[in-house]
Amino acid sequence: MNPKRSRFLLSLFYFFLIVMGILAAMLIWPAYRDYRERQEEYFRFKEISTDKRDKVNELRHDVNALERDPAAVEKVAREKFGLCEDGETVIIYNPPPKKASAVKEGSARKDTP
Repeated sequence: MNPKRSRFLLSLFYFFLIVMGILAAMLIWPAYRDYRERQEEYFRFKEISTDKRDKVNELRHDVNALERDPAAVEKVAREKFGLCEDGETVIIYNPPPKKASAVKEGSARKDTP
């Protein structure tokens, strides 16, 4: 075989391989990008699912406690509904506003004419 012809065929073969590699990359890249997005979405939903499952287990525990433990019922009655037993006095403490909000209000008053 002629050396020029064999060199030309080898160059043509390498060119063909490079073109095929570029085309393969162009076809695979969108699928890979979609795969990564779906994988991230899967992990995000898996984390949300775990959080929800933990919340459900916590609520089930609270419900079971309310069904079986009178102290839990009393705690909810006192905290949520402000109920008390006979002879008890309920004192509700509302903390004063924070100083940062008072400073902001004072500076706003100074700026206004």
